[in-house]
Amino acid sequence: MSELRRLKKYPNRRLYDFERHCYVCLDDVRALIAAKHDVQVIENETSNDITRETMMQVVMLLEERGRPLFSNAFLAQLIQCRAVDTGGMLGRYLDDCMKTFVENIDRIRALARDSAEGSEDVEELSDADALDLEIPIPAPRA
Repeated sequence: MSELRRLKKYPNRRLYDFERHCYVCLDDVRALIAAKHDVQVIENETSNDITRETMMQVVMLLEERGRPLFSNAFLAQLIQCRAVDTGGMLGRYLDDCMKTFVENIDRIRALARDSAEGSEDVEELSDADALDLEIPIPAPRA
């Protein structure tokens, strides 16, 4: 990520961007994050950091539009695993998987593009081996 953008949430549920000096909506927050800006959201009344909650709202907004990212089965499994997760292992695992995905996104896009174009090279590749991805298995933290 890059430049930190500080936003303040007021009681009327409006978000204010101090750099642009204007109110913004969740779509604007999504655009900032997509542009690789770090975002911090502070609740005006309590001074609590509500960045995570705001990001969850952005995810929900994205889920309501178009094709959902998360299937019902995935969400059910997430809830079930969260219920028995001790020590935050599930969260660390998902964080590590996302980091691996982001680090390899250009290669994944190239393979998908080549596959769509019918490249012969792609036919020789096999699933995860083709991407040479190491899916992280988080070590227990003390």
